[in-house]
Amino acid sequence: MRAAMNRLDQAFDLLRSNKPREAEALLTDAAREAADRFGADSAEHAAALFDLAHVMLALGDLGRAAEVMKQAAGIPAHTSQARKARLNYQGNLGELLQRLGRLDEARSVLEESLRGRAEVWGEQTEGYAVGQLSLADVLFWQGELERAEELIEEAAGVQWHARSGRVVIALALRAVVRAARYGDERPLLEHLDALSPELQTQLVALCLDRAERDPPPPTLLALQELRERLEDEETLRPMLPQVVAAKAEVARRARDHQARLEAIGWLAGHFEQAGEVQEALRARLGLALACDEAGDASGTEQAYRDAVGRAEALGDAAARALVLRNAGLYFARRGRPAEAERLLVEALENAEQAGDKAQLGVTLLARGIFLQHQKRGDEARPVLERALESLPAGYPDTAFARGHLEALERGGPCGCGEQSGPLAKALEDLVRPKLPEGLLASIRIDPSAGFGSIEVGLAREPSAEERELLGKALDQAVGELRARLRRQEKA
Repeated sequence: MRAAMNRLDQAFDLLRSNKPREAEALLTDAAREAADRFGADSAEHAAALFDLAHVMLALGDLGRAAEVMKQAAGIPAHTSQARKARLNYQGNLGELLQRLGRLDEARSVLEESLRGRAEVWGEQTEGYAVGQLSLADVLFWQGELERAEELIEEAAGVQWHARSGRVVIALALRAVVRAARYGDERPLLEHLDALSPELQTQLVALCLDRAERDPPPPTLLALQELRERLEDEETLRPMLPQVVAAKAEVARRARDHQARLEAIGWLAGHFEQAGEVQEALRARLGLALACDEAGDASGTEQAYRDAVGRAEALGDAAARALVLRNAGLYFARRGRPAEAERLLVEALENAEQAGDKAQLGVTLLARGIFLQHQKRGDEARPVLERALESLPAGYPDTAFARGHLEALERGGPCGCGEQSGPLAKALEDLVRPKLPEGLLASIRIDPSAGFGSIEVGLAREPSAEERELLGKALDQAVGELRARLRRQEKA
């Protein structure tokens, strides 16, 4: 077992060194060696398979990770230590199957695991409570809210009396389950005040973590109550901007434009009052984007003009370049080329002054694509070439620059009028591994509308569970791509 742990450490060292094939091969060999030496049904082989599944999970290959973990969980256990290890494998397998949207399988595995936990630890124990919460999470996603709440209340009661810090896991899940079951008729986080400051902070963090993946309607209710409680709790008030930002993102997923605009407006005012001018400016840009996606053209224009004015007053070349570029792209989409060009030229001047190659690259790209769309190919080519030289190799924008240059060389369309392109490819690369094999055919995006116009092509009719999984995978992937783009903008 010690050797297997050493192999696992080595595998993750290889992953950190960007050697994924070597990492997987190392633990594949370790699993084969364990089977040869101790037997295919040995605890050692199960442990080695479990390690291999974790590396596959780290690589984002959830499907294969689940199959390998299923092998580990399927090996019989003959000792007390092996039985406890197998229960751990089953718990991890159930959570992984849930992530894949295979809820019926996840439920079956977790129900079996819960029976095993009762035999090993007994009911009304912390070991049993862990299994109850895992099963309750799956039942929540299956809409069996009454049974889910019963399991959570039992588990939370055991953990509360045991003074276990793990009770915050139960309380975070309890909040969204009760929100889904009762709406805003009952309190969701009434136990927050009774926790120690450390556990209060952990509970807020867990609610924020769940907000990234739970269904939007109950999540919005839970976040709103959390926000109200934090406003009255001085020690937790520093986390309030994170909670409001999470609410804005969940509202975006729910297409609740009013909630999103209110949350972003609050963030802008908060940062301005706190003197955090850079964050305030980014919130103003977020407000412009939210207005745009809500179909409020006058609000969008006003938000961009406000952001431009604030950036000018800030005296920061990098900030001015960011705001002017985004505003220029917006006015270009609105069919106002003269105003767009003025803003994009000013953005490029400021990016040159700021001296950051990455920001210079994306600003050159925006300017080059604008010129190309205006049928000014001779002017666009050197700008795009320079953008390609400035952009780091890993940026998604690199593919945009290359694609537009290739279009100029062949004298054809750049593809921005088509629903295709590098953004769709990047999104598809994130979504496909999270779906059952053979479900996703294609993803297309209208670049002029960005993430607001995503068309998903399926190879077959999905089940209800697969359709729910697809929506969740798309939301997570869009969020990740948006985060990447935001990080690039900050660079």
